[in-house]
Amino acid sequence: MEDGISTCTAEPLRILVAEDEPSYAHLLSYALRKGGHTGERVADGEALLQAVGKGRYDVLLIDLRMPRLGGVEAAAWIRRHHQDDDRPFLIAVTAESDAQGAEWTRQHGFDAHFTKPIDAGALLAALARVPRRRPLPASV
Repeated sequence: MEDGISTCTAEPLRILVAEDEPSYAHLLSYALRKGGHTGERVADGEALLQAVGKGRYDVLLIDLRMPRLGGVEAAAWIRRHHQDDDRPFLIAVTAESDAQGAEWTRQHGFDAHFTKPIDAGALLAALARVPRRRPLPASV
């Protein structure tokens, strides 16, 4: 990951990083914190779905090849169980550098695609363009 990190000028996002490689998950989390965002990390697709079921995230950074449940399957589940205006923004992360990868991931329900190693500056710029979700209704 290249370190073109600057601080976030947009509203901070709550981001869940789903990455099974601990050192890469740490690098992603570091870049996101430096960019002013908050979040958590999980190491597999099942843990991703559990976290999404318990918490509210603006963005999910999902490694496509994770143990227990792959990123494509997890994204399909999330799309089936969340309405569009309440669904987190889905970003595919993959080590595969194939020219058709971005189009393929869009066809499989992702909103954006990044190939490892991720340029931190490009990731933060993309996050600045993520549509902000509607606020949660006030408790009664």
